[in-house]
Amino acid sequence: MIPGLTRIVRACLLAAAALFTFAAPAPSQVAELQRLRSRFSPQAYEQVSAIVQGAQRTGVPTDPLVLKALEGVAKGVPEDRILSVVSRLRETLQRVQSLLEEAGLRDAPPSVVAGVASGLERGAPPDALGEIVRAQSGGDPTIAVHVLADLMARGVPVQRAREILVVVLQRGGQAPDVMAIPPALDRLRDRGLPASDAARTLLSALRSGQAPSTIAVPPGAPARRGVPGARPEGPPGRPGTRPQGPPTPGRPPGS
Repeated sequence: MIPGLTRIVRACLLAAAALFTFAAPAPSQVAELQRLRSRFSPQAYEQVSAIVQGAQRTGVPTDPLVLKALEGVAKGVPEDRILSVVSRLRETLQRVQSLLEEAGLRDAPPSVVAGVASGLERGAPPDALGEIVRAQSGGDPTIAVHVLADLMARGVPVQRAREILVVVLQRGGQAPDVMAIPPALDRLRDRGLPASDAARTLLSALRSGQAPSTIAVPPGAPARRGVPGARPEGPPGRPGTRPQGPPTPGRPPGS
């Protein structure tokens, strides 16, 4: 798969696993807890089981919680750290549910809740969620939230990143258009512009009506809708480098 697409698509696909766990009958939940029982001490199991069952009672997707716990064990993370991270993830999922409801997305599928929560864990500001939902007139905001986190990881100021997203979404931009935003920024940065200047140029081009996939494309090169052209990436969050990309839902704590 094209590198620039891999990160966001993987995050969305793994988040979708929450839908099947949430919608499954009770025996599936029992099987999940059995998987946890065999990997935790009795005391830790009781605590993580309480977190998972409490999440299920309130309609919070449980699959990301189970994955987080199991992968934490696989990485050798101490049990108290795992419990802390799983508990915090449950709070994040609950918060996302509330934010989605406030934004007008009531009864959002668990896959959306899990996907958006993953984006917030990557650094996307929670108060941007309502703005994104309104800009795209409802629908699944997962990809837009992850792209917002991508732009911030590239050093784009949060307000500028939000403006860029809103312009694309308000004019009916679909998933390929949204996913083409970070590569467009990368192409501008490849011309020697710092992240803030590249973002300003990108926003101006978008407001003039250009599609993200056509911005800063070398003369004669075919513009392919939604196809990123990002280069190999470096550590996230450092201006002048490329981010590693989003952790996926269920990524082990402390990794």
